[in-house]
Amino acid sequence: MIKKEDRIYFEKLFPFWEKLTHQEKNYFIINSRTMTFTKGVDISSSPECFGLTIIKNGKIRVFLTSKEGKELSLFFLETMDIGVLTAQCIYPKLQVSINLHTEEVTEVIVMNPKAFSLMRKRNSEVSDFNMNLIYTRFSEIIEQMETALFVPLSVRLIRYLLKQEKKELIITQEEIARHLGSAREVITRNLKLLQNAGCLQVSRGKIQILSEEKLKTMLD
Repeated sequence: MIKKEDRIYFEKLFPFWEKLTHQEKNYFIINSRTMTFTKGVDISSSPECFGLTIIKNGKIRVFLTSKEGKELSLFFLETMDIGVLTAQCIYPKLQVSINLHTEEVTEVIVMNPKAFSLMRKRNSEVSDFNMNLIYTRFSEIIEQMETALFVPLSVRLIRYLLKQEKKELIITQEEIARHLGSAREVITRNLKLLQNAGCLQVSRGKIQILSEEKLKTMLD
């Protein structure tokens, strides 16, 4: 059961909340709990079924891993996002193996998967919300896969750097390679080209963006 102050997350994030009966609201509250994961936890390898999850604070990376060990980031779950962790235990027909790692200390609200499944069957508003959530995440995955297949790495790298919305990124080239499904050597080569063009200053574990405008013009 979650604390009284955590119920505001249900009110803010569940569009169906005000349409629930008092009994249904209590059912959600009683069957939910808070959990905290430390940085670097592989949530997807846990034998526990987490189900519907609200991110109170923190960041979870959702990604695919190839047989060769290459990784491709699909999307991130951050503060006030909703996702389904270890989805296979809720949707047994789902055969896609997706990995989830915490990028930082992450606090979540988790609803008991059996209780949520029961609410989906009993309440059409909850069922519609669940389907919209699935469609949204699935669309994000398809979009990312299309980008990885059809957009040149040089363009994806620039988009990634601009998306961070920071002038100084504390990140290794190996980490960028994992996010973009590439090899560190390829990322190093592309970063060097951007540095020679006056867009970046690259040093060990750090990238400083010197000109966002130059980066944007290279996307044209």
